Amino acid sequence: MLLTGVIHSTGIFAIDLISGPEPTIDTDNADILDIEKIHSESDGYYEKKRNLLDLLSCVSINTNYLEISTALTTPGYYLLEISDYQMDPDSPRPGFGEIIGMIQGYILFLMVYLAVCFGIAYVRFMRMDLR
Repeated sequence: MLLTGVIHSTGIFAIDLISGPEPTIDTDNADILDIEKIHSESDGYYEKKRNLLDLLSCVSINTNYLEISTALTTPGYYLLEISDYQMDPDSPRPGFGEIIGMIQGYILFLMVYLAVCFGIAYVRFMRMDLR
C-alpha cells in the first residue's frame, strides 16, 4: 500500500515537472493574440500530460488490479467500459478465455512486479546471509 502511494505521488510530481507550466494567455497584448497558436499550444500541453498520466496508470498496481478484478467479476461491464460492445441479448458473450486474453497484459505486469519484488528480497537475504 505504501509503495503504490509513493509510486502514484512521485509520478504525479514527475508529470508536473516534465509537462511544465500550463499555457496562459497574456491579456496585456489581447489585440495581437494568435488564437490558433494558443489553441495548438494548449492542445499539445494537455495531450502530453494525458499521455504521461496514461503511462503512470499503466504502471500502477492499483489500476492493474482494478482492471483484472472488474474483468473477472463483471465481464459485461468491463466490455462496455473498454469498447463499443453493446449489451444485445442476441450477441454472443465472450467466454472466460477471451476475457483472460483481453487482460493478459495486466496479469503479466502483476506477475513481473511480484517476481522483481521477490528477486530484490532474495538478493537482500543472500547478502545478509553472506556477512
